[in-house]
Amino acid sequence: METEPLIDAVDFASDEPTFRVRFWRRPSRAGWAWSTEDWLLTRAEDVAEALGWARARLHDGDRFEMHVVSADGQHIRVFGSPPEDTFTTVEVLLTTEE
Repeated sequence: METEPLIDAVDFASDEPTFRVRFWRRPSRAGWAWSTEDWLLTRAEDVAEALGWARARLHDGDRFEMHVVSADGQHIRVFGSPPEDTFTTVEVLLTTEE
């Protein structure tokens, strides 16, 4: 299996088994955001090999999600999900002057 860190989005299709792994790294301080680290995996024997590679690189408290890149370029999540607390909601009150 070949691995390489991803800087840009995966925007190609592949006939060979290709996976994108996104590691969600826990914030180093309370109130800080999760960080992500993306990897491209090619030439894996199967999804089990790719999952094993990702699990071996987890740090305590981190998570990961894995997508397979289909022959038509779509990303299909086959494992994991983003942490529930990675999203921020901000309420903005708008008023008008009359």
